[in-house]
Amino acid sequence: MPGRDVTPRFKAPRAAQRARRARTDRAYSAWRKVVLAERPRCEVCQEHAADELHHRRRRSRGGALMCRDNVVAVCTRPWTRNCHARIHANPTWAREHGYLVFEGDPAWTDLGEPA
Repeated sequence: MPGRDVTPRFKAPRAAQRARRARTDRAYSAWRKVVLAERPRCEVCQEHAADELHHRRRRSRGGALMCRDNVVAVCTRPWTRNCHARIHANPTWAREHGYLVFEGDPAWTDLGEPA
C-alpha cells in the first residue's frame, strides 16, 4: 500500500528482551561456576567431575533458574557415565532418587521461582 509505514514496531522491545536475556545468561554463568566449585563431583555417580547443573524441577515447569535446592551437579562428558543424559532417559528412576521432581511431589513447591 502506498504510504504504509514499514518500520518494525517491536524493535525496541526485542532489543530490551535480548539485553535482559544477556544479563540473565551472564548472572547464571557466574552462579553456575560457584555452584560447580562447591560441588566438584557428580552427585549421581560420585565418580567423575561434575561439569553441568541439572534442574530437578524443569524450568519449563516453573523451576527456579538459580536455586541451589533445584540443581544437581552432574557429569556430561561422553567418555564418562553421562549422568545428565541418564536422568532424562530414565525419568522414573530419576524421580525415585530425587533427581527429577514432578507436580504433586512434596518438593515441588520448594523449587519454584522465588516470590
